Amino acid sequence: MKKYLIAFSALVSLNAFSQKVDYKVEYDNPVEPKLLINLRLLDVDLNTGIQNLRTDNTSINTGIWGYYKILDPLEVELDLTKSYLALGKLGFTDYPGNTEISLGSNFFLTTSTKVNPKTKVVLKSETKRDYRENKDITTTTFIKIPAKRKVSLGVRGGLYYKSGPFNYRDYAYDANALSYPFEETRITSTGLYAGLIRRSVTNIAIRDDKFGKSINSRGFDLLFDVMLVPVNTFKNLDDEVADDERNVTQEVKDYDGPGGSNSPLGFRVGYKLYQVEKKKITGKKFGISSTFYAGYKPFQGWFIQGGLSVTLVKVKSLTKNEK
Repeated sequence: MKKYLIAFSALVSLNAFSQKVDYKVEYDNPVEPKLLINLRLLDVDLNTGIQNLRTDNTSINTGIWGYYKILDPLEVELDLTKSYLALGKLGFTDYPGNTEISLGSNFFLTTSTKVNPKTKVVLKSETKRDYRENKDITTTTFIKIPAKRKVSLGVRGGLYYKSGPFNYRDYAYDANALSYPFEETRITSTGLYAGLIRRSVTNIAIRDDKFGKSINSRGFDLLFDVMLVPVNTFKNLDDEVADDERNVTQEVKDYDGPGGSNSPLGFRVGYKLYQVEKKKITGKKFGISSTFYAGYKPFQGWFIQGGLSVTLVKVKSLTKNEK
């Protein structure tokens, strides 16, 4: 089946043109992978308080994330980050790096597949340097066509763990304070998370005589979690402190000044974006993926976390409609 639609090409300079494209749909099957594994290439975790900055726990991370679909509505999910640079280590080399783990499951309650009449498919994208204007100009040619989109809604939950630097002076900062009972500590947090997930999957391949094969193959998970983190322990890392005096958990929790909080509750919202189709269709063994979270963590404060990943493994589910 062939259709004629308008293809748009947008420039950074906002110039645009259009043309007719004669294309054929080769594949339109929005099925997510049964097994998905992604490697974080560059992930940044920024933390801060309202009254004062808490920069020691800010880090640049690597890690893995993905899921395994046990049954059609149920999957096990893992999200692990490990820092290779924590800002606190620049001033205090004995600081531990950040380690954060979410291990749980997603259970989808409803699934529907409908046609999205304006699905964007990129036909060509190129960047050229304009030396006269001293800027890069990116030209993207694309069309918007009808394509199936699978949307699933569900609930999620699991275990949460994080360990990393915690600067008590930054947490309990007081401009009038002459000193603090301790400063460099390690925080270890353990708790639970529970929330909602919305997954959208698009997976279409088309071919035309001018641009060849073009694909829109992506999964997009939108997430919201409430976090209950009742176990938070703090260890004084000062070299001069005796081992039996390193536990300063109660002292940190007793602080009730500006920026302090004993509440175990937090939350996070975010997304995960990834390629769903296998190499046989896309021609690419690896696909670029990304994650983003924002929210509030007990004691650690407000945070933004996100970055780029590469998809290492994507094994498709076998269905009757799959080619």
